[in-house]
Amino acid sequence: MYFFFSSRRRHTRYISVTGVQTCALPISISGTPTATGTFNYTVTTTGTCTQVTATGSITVNPDATISLTSAAGTDAQSLCVNTAITNITYAVGGGGTGAGVTGLPAGVTGSYSGGVFTISGTPTATGTFNYTVTTTGTCTQDRKSVV
Repeated sequence: MYFFFSSRRRHTRYISVTGVQTCALPISISGTPTATGTFNYTVTTTGTCTQVTATGSITVNPDATISLTSAAGTDAQSLCVNTAITNITYAVGGGGTGAGVTGLPAGVTGSYSGGVFTISGTPTATGTFNYTVTTTGTCTQDRKSVV
């Protein structure tokens, strides 16, 4: 949120932001972004006194994404205890900066490097293990659950 205050409080100041004028101080810029990127803006006073301009920028980051990139079926393997799994890989994109996993059997772990989350290892426990991979980052996160 951006606030603008006039140093000359006895004078009315009109402020326009993309064509909207108001005489109420402070002003705010608000809304729900629908596009990603960096958006520069300028707030300029109008009226009979000295004009003042303030500038700034708003950066809108994308939501995280995750998708299976290893072969189909690698995310639902059936194997014997103490037998290595085929690596399971997920691409983490958008605003995702990492990922984590829950629900794996002992001996199987997940690791993140360079936009790829890899599940690997050798299970040392028997049973059915449903797992969920969840992205990390600054915006809305994505998850893939395997049941």
